[in-house]
Amino acid sequence: MVSLSVNEADHFQGRPQAPVILIEYGDFESIRCGLAYYEIEKLQVEFGEEICFVFRHFPDRTVHSHALTAALAAEAAAEQNRFWEMYHMLFQNQDELDRAALEFYAEVLGLDMEPFAEGLQRQDLLRKVLQDQAAGRELGVSVTPTLFLNGLKLDRLPNYENLSRVVQTILYGHREPVVNS
Repeated sequence: MVSLSVNEADHFQGRPQAPVILIEYGDFESIRCGLAYYEIEKLQVEFGEEICFVFRHFPDRTVHSHALTAALAAEAAAEQNRFWEMYHMLFQNQDELDRAALEFYAEVLGLDMEPFAEGLQRQDLLRKVLQDQAAGRELGVSVTPTLFLNGLKLDRLPNYENLSRVVQTILYGHREPVVNS
């Protein structure tokens, strides 16, 4: 069974023991994931160390021709301890994710280019991306973004206000009705 706990294979920001664990199965080329990116950023600013955000790959290669290569670019950057910098770069530049753009982003981030380029071809990095995707499918993920908030699957596009209310309920016990719209 696939775990919704933070594990050593995950890319995460925050403390794995935080009271709120937000896991996203995402695709760097998905417009909906791009919108979610900004909502999640606001949530992280508001709640700081109370939230641990995990990003897992779910590239939809049938719709997004650059999604898999972008995921590999993030993994290649992770090999140089720069996953989150590349993550931000990819979401902030979603309209340009071809190979030349990915190499440009790596240069801007100051990555060692030879290992980065090799990483785009490495089978172990491809396996990591595909394992994330397979785990997502086991959890019922079929679209991106799919979020899990403390194990609860959220099926709709995340909205900052609604996510904030849910997190406040988890942290502080507020009893307002919460709807993810």
